[in-house]
Amino acid sequence: MMISEKIGFALIFTLLIIGAWLSHSDLAAYSHWYAGQHALLEWLTLASLLCGIITCIYRVSILTPFRKTSFVIGLYSFTAVLLVFGVLEGSRRWGIVGDILPGWSIAVFIFVYLAILPLAYLKYPKVKKRVDNWAIPIPRGYHVVSYVGLLAIHFLTVSNPQRPEQLQFGAAWLFFMVMMEPLNRVIFSRTTIER
Repeated sequence: MMISEKIGFALIFTLLIIGAWLSHSDLAAYSHWYAGQHALLEWLTLASLLCGIITCIYRVSILTPFRKTSFVIGLYSFTAVLLVFGVLEGSRRWGIVGDILPGWSIAVFIFVYLAILPLAYLKYPKVKKRVDNWAIPIPRGYHVVSYVGLLAIHFLTVSNPQRPEQLQFGAAWLFFMVMMEPLNRVIFSRTTIER
C-alpha cells in the first residue's frame, strides 16, 4: 500500500470513527454539523464524486491515444455515472428530488462489485479481458476489508435518521480509493504503454 493510500484511509476512518463517537456523546451535534443537511459529510461526499470525475477526465486525456475505443467509452461512462450521482445527490440534499434507487439495489450492486467481480476477474480470463477493455477498476483485498470496516462502524453508530449519510460518505470515498489504486492499476498507467 502506498503512503498516499495510507493517509487516505487514515483520514476516511478518522472521520467515520469521530462520527460514531459523536453519535454516542452528542447526537445533536452529530445531526447538526456532522451528518445533517448541508453539513460536513454532505459536502465531503460531493467532493468524492468530483474527485472521481476529475480522475476519469484526466485518464481520458492521457490514455485516449493509446487505448481501445471501449476503454475510452468505459472512462466516459464512469464520468457520466459519477456526474449523474453527483447531480442527484446535490438535488436530493436540496430537496429537489427524493431517493431514486432503493437501498437494497445499491447493497446488491456493492456486493457484486466487491465480492463477485474480483473473484471472476482473477479466475476467468474472458472476464479479465472484458473488465480491462472497459476500464472497470477492480477492488483489492484491502479495499474489501475497508468496506467491512465501514459497515462495522456504521452499526456501532447510534441509529438515527442521518446515519445513512455517514455510510454514504464512507462508501463514496472508499470507491475513490479503489479508482486510484485498483487491482488492475496497470491498465490505467501511462508508464506501461508501449510506444
